[in-house]
Amino acid sequence: MEDRSYLAIIVKPTYDCNMSCEYCSVEGHPTSPRMSRATVDKLFERVTDFCGTDIPIYLIWHGGEPLLMGPDFYRHIGEKTREYRGFNIVNALQTNATLLSDEFIDVIVEHNFRVSTSIDGPAEIHNRSRRDRFGKPTFERTMGAVARLKARGIPVGAIAVLTKSNKDYMPEIYGFFNEAQIHLRINPVQLHGKAASNREDVAITPKEYGREMIKIFDMWYHDPDARIMVDPFRVIIGNIITDSTYSCDFRRQCHAEVMSVSPAGGVYPCGQFNGNEDYYLGDIREQGFDEILDSPGMARLLQRVPENIAACRACRYAEICNCGCTASAVCRNGDIMQPDFYCAGRRMLFQHIIDTIQDNLHKVMQFEKPLLQAPGVDVSAAV
Repeated sequence: MEDRSYLAIIVKPTYDCNMSCEYCSVEGHPTSPRMSRATVDKLFERVTDFCGTDIPIYLIWHGGEPLLMGPDFYRHIGEKTREYRGFNIVNALQTNATLLSDEFIDVIVEHNFRVSTSIDGPAEIHNRSRRDRFGKPTFERTMGAVARLKARGIPVGAIAVLTKSNKDYMPEIYGFFNEAQIHLRINPVQLHGKAASNREDVAITPKEYGREMIKIFDMWYHDPDARIMVDPFRVIIGNIITDSTYSCDFRRQCHAEVMSVSPAGGVYPCGQFNGNEDYYLGDIREQGFDEILDSPGMARLLQRVPENIAACRACRYAEICNCGCTASAVCRNGDIMQPDFYCAGRRMLFQHIIDTIQDNLHKVMQFEKPLLQAPGVDVSAAV
């Protein structure tokens, strides 16, 4: 196992949400009580006992929609963080931002929360998939919140989900984010929850994923006026040209470094598995993270490495991909011991980025790691 360089906990204080996105992977969980302050306090106790003062701790408050918990909930989190002086604790909110009041922003500023939101592109693209519970569009509310955050000096990043409805609009999507100067991560739709039920409306194929990601990579990489960072491209380049592997969906045995906690304190491998009892690992109210990491469920997850998956063991990209996302693998046939569902598209993207870097060596000469050589690989083959 790699040395642990951080611990990230995706905390879901509620599964409830004020929106009804057509590709939601969370919707479908049974409604449960919202996280209590006692559970928050226990979480802080457990993560600090486990990490000590040397390992950075990232608490990512997620959902559902985390702002449904109200400003006082996050004020308590901020005050609890201050109690643990000497520990490296970073709090972040992943929110649709439609409920972001001035009081919330005051709490975010006072307690140094990082903020990321979800935007799928300009209004006509965003509003196709991201509507509220009443069917009303959300673009103006989200962008208004982004403007208020920026006015207070808070940088905002965004996640865009690549689906059937927006896959043909890469120029519009890139142009929007670059003009708005909002750093971007593009994730493929994961076919869990509501997204699985809406498969015909939202699903893209692995090869479609690869083609569209290559298009937007080229726009960004070759843009002389690029004003944003776009992931996973930045991450993939780093994985290719350095000796480190970044991001949970590329990092070997990410489950030792990224876990998720439910409203009631249950622990799961990541946010995509949160609430799925087949992947339940323990309960922070009763167990520490040392015990949870020693559980049979975690041992099974940590076996998901390239050496144990035939398709990955033979793959040239294994060291920069490490089998891809476990939750995405489950989309294939329910088996974690499979490559990422989007494997064929990922390989297309990896090879394109390698070829592009090879053609622009002057941009990367300061790095020592040799570029991957992958002659003869048929990256267009479906998996």
